[in-house]
Amino acid sequence: MRTITVDFSGTADCKTIAEAMEIATAYDQIIVHEGSYQEHIVVNKPVQIIGSGLDTVLYLEGVTGINVDKANLSIAQLVIKTKDPLLKNLIFAENGQLQISNCLFEGGVIGISVTGYNAILSATNCAFSNFSETAIKFFNRSTGILKDCQIKSNQKGVIIRDGCNPLIRNCQISENAVGVKLDNLGEGLVEDSFFRRNGIGVLVADGSTPVVKRCRFEEDTLSILIEKAGLGIIEDCLISSCKKGILVSSGANPILRTVEISEAEEYGLIFQNNCSGMVQSCVITECRVGVLLTDKTNPLFRHTQISLCEKWGIHSEKDSGGLIEDSEICTNGEAGFKFETGSRTVIRNCRIHNNGGCGCLFTQQARASIAYTHFTDNKTGIIAEKGSWLEVIRSQIIRSEKNGIVVREKANGLIDRCYVCGNLGTGILIQGSSEPIIHECSVSQNLGNGLSIEGRSIAVVVSNFITRNGQLQVYVEDGSIAKTKHNDIKQSEQSYMI
Repeated sequence: MRTITVDFSGTADCKTIAEAMEIATAYDQIIVHEGSYQEHIVVNKPVQIIGSGLDTVLYLEGVTGINVDKANLSIAQLVIKTKDPLLKNLIFAENGQLQISNCLFEGGVIGISVTGYNAILSATNCAFSNFSETAIKFFNRSTGILKDCQIKSNQKGVIIRDGCNPLIRNCQISENAVGVKLDNLGEGLVEDSFFRRNGIGVLVADGSTPVVKRCRFEEDTLSILIEKAGLGIIEDCLISSCKKGILVSSGANPILRTVEISEAEEYGLIFQNNCSGMVQSCVITECRVGVLLTDKTNPLFRHTQISLCEKWGIHSEKDSGGLIEDSEICTNGEAGFKFETGSRTVIRNCRIHNNGGCGCLFTQQARASIAYTHFTDNKTGIIAEKGSWLEVIRSQIIRSEKNGIVVREKANGLIDRCYVCGNLGTGILIQGSSEPIIHECSVSQNLGNGLSIEGRSIAVVVSNFITRNGQLQVYVEDGSIAKTKHNDIKQSEQSYMI
């Protein structure tokens, strides 16, 4: 190994790096002195190119500035730019190994392209900015590691595709249209990195399967987009002050685990357009709407807390399904859940408390189901209206500021083996030509009536225990009908008022 020096003034071994490359042999070291250099370099042998820091500037020319062809190249302490409008790649490495440290890449179409099964890029403590297509592109099964890098103000920060599997660690990725994009079966691990003010922080599509761990996202328009059958795991991430937190769409099926989403301007988490996925042990708080399920989605939520949202904790619409279980939905502004337009989401074994408006709202022909769930201290426990079908099974509705359950505006459904107690209004209020079935419920200690049937409604009331309510145990308004059988109605001077 020998050392070859380069100085544009002619006082060293060579005046250009290209000249030094021609006389270099394997494993030689090329030292580039301070100055500006117009270069087009072909690397076909293992060499090192070391500059003098920010004062050593390479202006690359040609379609590809530095072409690494099945060779190993190590570069350090250089500023790499271009003035050539025809240049596409500052560096193009095909089936070679490229090691970069302490370099600055700026401007052009693509910063670095890495392609081929044997191609490896290692970039440490580098900065990439102002590329019109992408700063770094992995394709055709290449791999590598980006560590302690700054990737800023590019159309796309990093593209990973074609089965590539790089590692991105402890990088700052900011102000890009897209921070990291994975498509066409891209893989990889993104960890301990900071995303800020990107249009999209991470985009996953076309069957890609990344793992994103311990990353922080701030002030992005959309922090994470998973679409077109995208998969992957998002874990231990913190997303805050974005417009939208995570959007899952178009057949995608990711796993979100221990993710915290806060202060989203619109939605914390969106599932839309026939997608699914699992959300486990997450926290979604202080968003305008916590979760939106729309267009026939079917996710699973487990052990998740959704709280302090301006409008609804979860909004399910347009034939969406899904299961929310073992979760806590609390202190949301208008309702814990809003189900509408044919939604058929299932709530099981959840705690729904201290929500304004109501704990759950069924409207516009929703068909959701609630089982083994505890409602407490909501303004109203459950409201079903406008042709909706509710199914409430083995649940507790207690201490509502107004009524426990309200069924109105031609809503129907089943209230089965529920405990409706200690509400400050009526326990179960049926209005507006509604026709529910109330079966084996305990309705007691409500401040108003135990059960009120009004507005030409028809209720089937079977095998219920109704007692110790503040006013009447059962009130049936003129024109309404109560079809009763095997009920136990106690401690009332007047059980029915018709």
